[in-house]
Amino acid sequence: MNEFYPHIFEPLIIGRTLFKNRIFMAPMTNHLLQNEGTSPGDAYIKNRAMVAKNGAACVCFGGCLVSEENILHRSSFDLRDPAGWKNWIKFTDAIHFFGAKASVELIHFGMEIERRPGMTDEEAVALGASDCVIHNAFGPMKIKAMTEEELDRLCDIYADMAECAKFCGFDVLLIHGGHGTLFENFLSPN
Repeated sequence: MNEFYPHIFEPLIIGRTLFKNRIFMAPMTNHLLQNEGTSPGDAYIKNRAMVAKNGAACVCFGGCLVSEENILHRSSFDLRDPAGWKNWIKFTDAIHFFGAKASVELIHFGMEIERRPGMTDEEAVALGASDCVIHNAFGPMKIKAMTEEELDRLCDIYADMAECAKFCGFDVLLIHGGHGTLFENFLSPN
């Protein structure tokens, strides 16, 4: 037994969900394992299933974009695309096979977005918490403060994605809110 973490291998109940221990895989996206489509391919599924097989209680699939903005997509994974649902279900089934819970991360980049190469200044506009301009290697990107209607639409998108996640067998939904992403933008008085 580890004297610093004596409870690490004990079960944990959060709400109505029982986790077999307290080892949770953090969200990360392996772009090299990404499928051609909008859902995980066999290599991605095998990679995450190995984490579950090795004892993690919760395995997170990271990086499903919530935004439909004109941004540099670090991931094209999309829970809302019915064409990929069989692969998402294959993913959650593989995690469940080893007694782990399946988690998925939903992310809106907010001010962490990036301008794509070749994008015109007119195209380089994205939604955020406030009006400002950010810069990256490809030039300035204008951030436009979201209206109440845009925020309502975003809430609907999150709700739709949560419904798709549940349908595909995910047990846990992680809403990304750190290091510059949209939710964090709303926490700053600036």
